[in-house]
Amino acid sequence: MGDSPLQSGRSGTLEARILREINSAPGRKISFSRFMELALYAPPMPGHEAGYYMEAAVSGGRLVDFLTHPVSQSPQFGYAAGIRICDLWRIMGTPTPFEIVLMGEGDGTLLRDMLRGIKGFDPRLYGSLRVKVIEISQKMADVQRSQISNEHPVEWVMGSVLEVDFPIITYGVVISNELPDAFPVELISIGRDGLPRHIFVEHRNDCSDGQEFCGTGHPLQDERICEYLALAGKPLKPRSIIPVNLNAVAWMERVTQSIQHGYHIVFDIGVSAGLYPDEPLLWTFNQEGLLRGIFDFNPYKEVGKRDIISSVDFDVLREVGERYGARTNLLGYEESFFWGTGWDDQPSQFLGPSNPIQRRRDETLRVGQYVGYLVMVQGINTPAFDWQDFRELS
Repeated sequence: MGDSPLQSGRSGTLEARILREINSAPGRKISFSRFMELALYAPPMPGHEAGYYMEAAVSGGRLVDFLTHPVSQSPQFGYAAGIRICDLWRIMGTPTPFEIVLMGEGDGTLLRDMLRGIKGFDPRLYGSLRVKVIEISQKMADVQRSQISNEHPVEWVMGSVLEVDFPIITYGVVISNELPDAFPVELISIGRDGLPRHIFVEHRNDCSDGQEFCGTGHPLQDERICEYLALAGKPLKPRSIIPVNLNAVAWMERVTQSIQHGYHIVFDIGVSAGLYPDEPLLWTFNQEGLLRGIFDFNPYKEVGKRDIISSVDFDVLREVGERYGARTNLLGYEESFFWGTGWDDQPSQFLGPSNPIQRRRDETLRVGQYVGYLVMVQGINTPAFDWQDFRELS
């Protein structure tokens, strides 16, 4: 396997930071969620590499290796989203001021285009907006400011959405853009006997492909994971790997309880209804691979140099939101969010027929499942309405 990352010349690498934590942990192993947290979000330290989102994704004042699906659609996606927010504002009775809280903003393009859509469609709403962005990376926040500075006053709340004091929204919308897919997750392996085992990350000499780390299964003893799997309500297929997003549960609780009157809009890649798909639910890739439709499924390779995401179980998000008083207005493919805006048929076109996500999307649509780029809208203390009414405008 080669020299240990703690040996001379490699002590400042991200692998060395992770190995130090493994060596000091009970049983010399850490949960996969902790490994993923360090790989993506390890904070900058003098003489040490930081996590992917804190360093590798940003260079020279721009995002070089990180692109959300909505940003790739710009400017139409954001502009149409702004039009839909105007519709929701009117349904609520045009309250002022009206708040927008955005999480998972990426490079600022989505908010920039959304504000332009709102300004062009209803200047009254634009004039009443109070806008906040929650961002964990200072480098990303700087990139976002460069995109948005001339559009509208924006307040940045720095920190993890899982830890910051979440703002109370009296009237408004919270938009989560490809966010929970990047939350650190626990991994569960289902054996041939159908029993789940909890994956922990270790440093071993027999890891494949010369990697520093590998995952090993251990008896499942965390009741929170059992509760999550019960909430998901999906059969567990033997010889499969299931991400368990406990952070998404806690986050969904916080967001729902923070909205007094308004909507939570979640865009992400995920699944809903029926079974977990046969293909892997956790990917790692760099931007070149994403644009070419090339995905890898080995999260232990090039730690800190590649993104890691897991498919979001929208059924879990829906159940948690409804448990805290939300009403689900919409759950489906993201183009349904844009009914009546003039952009109904665009999102799926980005994927192309050769993209594995598009192929899976077409297959599952025929059997009543949703797999791919999804959207969920939940209302809290908002007037009841039928989302299908927007389709009549198409």
